[in-house]
Amino acid sequence: MLIYFAGPSVNAWADDSAASFAAGGLVARQENRIVMAREVLRIGLSKVEVDYDFRNDTDEDVTTEVAFPEPPFGQSVAPGDPDKADFSDFMLEINGKPAAYDGKSLCEFGDVVVVSVNHRLNILGTLDLSAYGPEYANSRNTGMADLLAAVQWVHDNIEAFGGDPGNVTLFGQSGGGGKVTRMMNIPAAKGLFHKVICQSGAVSNYRDSDMEKIIEKQKALAAETLKILNIDGSEIDKLKQVPYRTLLEAGNKAIKNIGGGNGEDGPGWNPVADDKFVMREFCDWAAPIPYISGTVMTEHNTNLEHGEFTKNEWSAQEVDDRLTKTFGANKDLVISEFKKLHPTKKIQDALYLETGFRPRSKLILSRKLEKATAPVYHYMFTYEFPVNGGITAFHCGDIAFAFHALAEPHMHVATGGAPEAVSLQNKLSQAWVNFAHTGNPSQPGLVWKPYTLAGREMMEWDSVPAMRSFNDDVLLPLLPRQRRG
Repeated sequence: MLIYFAGPSVNAWADDSAASFAAGGLVARQENRIVMAREVLRIGLSKVEVDYDFRNDTDEDVTTEVAFPEPPFGQSVAPGDPDKADFSDFMLEINGKPAAYDGKSLCEFGDVVVVSVNHRLNILGTLDLSAYGPEYANSRNTGMADLLAAVQWVHDNIEAFGGDPGNVTLFGQSGGGGKVTRMMNIPAAKGLFHKVICQSGAVSNYRDSDMEKIIEKQKALAAETLKILNIDGSEIDKLKQVPYRTLLEAGNKAIKNIGGGNGEDGPGWNPVADDKFVMREFCDWAAPIPYISGTVMTEHNTNLEHGEFTKNEWSAQEVDDRLTKTFGANKDLVISEFKKLHPTKKIQDALYLETGFRPRSKLILSRKLEKATAPVYHYMFTYEFPVNGGITAFHCGDIAFAFHALAEPHMHVATGGAPEAVSLQNKLSQAWVNFAHTGNPSQPGLVWKPYTLAGREMMEWDSVPAMRSFNDDVLLPLLPRQRRG
C-alpha cells in the first residue's frame, strides 16, 4: 500500500478558523475532521468519515472513529466489519485533493491501497514555542508529528481496509517529497513504512546545518511573532484566540523583521532537526529501505513561467542570441554538455534547466547510499507537454502521471492528451506500483537500474522512457542559480 504526502500548495489550510493548542503546538479548529472519500466497486460505499485527533506528543494515542454511511442500492455494511464486504480494490483520500492527486485511478490501475494525509503547515506546524513550557517541547515539528501520527494510524488500522501494514510505501512531491525523506530521520517512525519515493523533494541538508543556531533563530521568530501580536510569553494561551490568518500574517511579518526566509537555515516554516524528534542523519533502521528520488527537468524555471510560448518557433539566430545572453562565455560548454545529457531535446531547452531541486536530489541520493543495504533509484521527468506551443516539464507536472490520472478530463486537457503521454503514464505508474509491491520499479521491457555514484544511472521519463548515465557535475555550476522552491 502507498501513503501520499502532498506539497504545501495542496495541504495548506485556507480557512479563518481560530487556532488552538494541543500538547506541543498549534492546531486549527474544525480541521481535525478528515473525510476519506473512496470507491468500492462491489458494495457502492461512497465515504468513510474519520474523526482524527492530531496530537503532537508521539507518546499519546491517536483516537479515530470510523463510520460507514448508508450505502446505496439498499445494501448495508456494519461499521468496521470488513468481513461483510470485499475491500480488495479501493482508494482512500484524506481531505479533498485536485484531480491529479486522486488515488482512485491508481488503485484501479495497480491493485494498491492509496492513503493521502493532511498535516499542519507553515506557522501551525513549525512555530517553536519550546521556551514557553514543556508542553511545547516539540512544537517546532508539530507538522512532522502529525504525519508520524497518520502513518502510525495507517499501521494500526489499514488492514481493516484491505491494506498490508507490513508493506507500506511513502511517496510525496515537493514539500511532501522532503517529508517522506525526512521520515527516515525520525526514530519513532521505525517499522511504520518500508519504501520511500521522493518526487522533486524539498529535502534538507541537516548534516551540514548548525542545529543549535537554527533552533535559536526559530525561538527568536516565535518571540517576535508574540511581540507583534502583543502577547506576553506568560500568557501563551492567548494564542488560542488568534484567528489563523492573523497569526500567519504576524509570523510572516516577524520573518521579515528579523531577516529570515524559507531557507533551511531559517528562520522560517521548515521542520527542524533537533537530534531528538528529528535527527540530522538517517536513522540506522533506514538502511534497508529502498528509495527513489528524482526531479522534473525545469521545475520552477519553465518556459511557461518565462512567458516564452514560441520557443519551438525561434530561428537559429534567436536561439543563439538567447543562449549567449544567458550563458555568456560558457555558452559553448553548456551546449556541449546539454547535448550529451539531453540528446532528444532542443538546444533552447537549456535555458530552462533548474538548479534548485536537482543538486538537493543528488546530495540526498549520495547520503542515502552511504549506509544503504537496499537499492536506491534515480529519475528525471523531462516530458514536454504539447500545449501552448510546447511547455517544458514543470514542478508538479509528473504527479498526474504517477497517479495514473490522465483520463480525468482536466488532466487530459492540461497534458495535451497525446498518445505518448498515456503511454508514459502507464509506464511511470507501473514503476511506482511495482516498487510499492516489491521494492523494484523495473517492468517488462524497461529495466530500471539502481543508482551508483560511479554510473550515475538515471531513468529519464519522456515520450520514450530510457535509462541513461547522467552526470551533470560539469553542467550544473554553469547554470544561473534559481530558488529551490
